[in-house]
Amino acid sequence: MKKRLLFISLFGLFSANISASPQFMSGEHIFFGDKVGIRLSDVESPQRKFNITLTNGASMSYGEIMAAGDHYGIADAPIYAGATIEEREQRFINAFNTLDTAPSTVAEIPKIRTVLQLELKTVQDAMAKGIPASVAYVAAANETDRQLNCITGGWCSPKNWWMKLGRTTRLSTVNFDHFGDNAWLTYEAGHRAAMKEAIKARENHDLSLLRHAYAMNAFASHFLSDRYASGHMRVPRVEMTTHVTPAIIGTILMRYMHDEEGEGLNVHDSLGNHWRAVGDGYYFDNDNSEQSRHIIEALQNSADEIYAAYQYGKLIENRKQYEMLPVPDEIDGICQRDRAQLFIWDSANQRLLRRQDLRNKNACSWTRYWLGWTTLIELSRINKNNHLTVAMQAELARSSYARDAIQAGLINDENIVNYVQTKK
Repeated sequence: MKKRLLFISLFGLFSANISASPQFMSGEHIFFGDKVGIRLSDVESPQRKFNITLTNGASMSYGEIMAAGDHYGIADAPIYAGATIEEREQRFINAFNTLDTAPSTVAEIPKIRTVLQLELKTVQDAMAKGIPASVAYVAAANETDRQLNCITGGWCSPKNWWMKLGRTTRLSTVNFDHFGDNAWLTYEAGHRAAMKEAIKARENHDLSLLRHAYAMNAFASHFLSDRYASGHMRVPRVEMTTHVTPAIIGTILMRYMHDEEGEGLNVHDSLGNHWRAVGDGYYFDNDNSEQSRHIIEALQNSADEIYAAYQYGKLIENRKQYEMLPVPDEIDGICQRDRAQLFIWDSANQRLLRRQDLRNKNACSWTRYWLGWTTLIELSRINKNNHLTVAMQAELARSSYARDAIQAGLINDENIVNYVQTKK
């Protein structure tokens, strides 16, 4: 079964550790999405691994479109930040169009598949030697980052690809839509837009519009499934960037927390269900059938609502989808059974708190008196095996801490070290 799960991991990934982008690995999105049954009529059986041709002619499965949320979008226009649901819907449509209508998508998709098939072989070979998938992804991350950067508009050379960031790399540094309540707001906007497209399909008796509605919903469902990753539930993603100076330090620190939380959290939903949720990259390493069941149920419910909107010609207002969302059993200073949060956003006082004892993940004590740079240095010393990706080192190299980062060992890529030492 594990080998089968890896085989379908073809579309996109970043590792679960600090060396990669914090989001449910795209291969996991494919696994979840291609389990969803898609219906075009009452008499036909639901189809899994449902294939959709986008407006620009690119052909992708429902799961692959879900995975595309890691690689397509508008970096400086986060969907969650829309002031109204209508504005968020429009932002979603604009983001979806970078996949659906951009001519470049047609050429990009096969290239992305090729890159990730090569990476997949690396992971399979590692697992055959007893190396966990989450660890194997770390080893392949830098080369995958480089090639995806190249494919999505950035530079390609192994020596300096990080000098010009492609779309995938840019999106990974500002992925606010993928965390916590923001993920829900983003999904909600996309799901409503997809239902409206399904209603239009009914009015025009046009199944191609219904297929398009499913494509929109698949893209939206990326954010719904992200909401189920344990590393996305308690992390104060936006505040880590806006309340730490420079922002890149906050982003790196956020990823340390993301990694801690990704190992697993006890969660529950409003329907009385309890389970252990895990984060990015851990799905293929463990028996997570219970979490898988909850995610696939939510995704199926979402797709069913698209068909219901088509059937009845109206928006489906279903509270169940929200009630199914996992909520950590312990949050905001409660840590009797789970690890203590590395960072907590104190909304009442508008402060970002840090766990006082960085080494002890069970120490339930937080402080407001801390600095981003010294915290990063301490975490890097504690987590000696965690090295920043080339992309993250490059971002750090462009900050005012560049030379200090070299001295601290945070920047160790030879080309980036040379860049820092020679720039004026």
